[in-house]
Amino acid sequence: MALDIATGKITGKCYGRQRAVGFRKFLDEIEATVPRDLDVHLVMDNYATYQTLLIRNWLARRSRSHVQLTPTGSSWLN
Repeated sequence: MALDIATGKITGKCYGRQRAVGFRKFLDEIEATVPRDLDVHLVMDNYATYQTLLIRNWLARRSRSHVQLTPTGSSWLN
């Protein structure tokens, strides 16, 4: 789920399984909808899907994307 704090608009997708390919599609959608002059802050848990080579390479190519990971023991995001 993505939240635009300026407008309150929420963008979300539901997939049958949590896979890196589905998350990559979601990141592509966020990238396409957020204006180029704005940074994107991603707050994620430490789920392995987000740490795959596919996702890490995608994030490395986008300097405006900033990742914050919640601590491993945190359950508020899950």
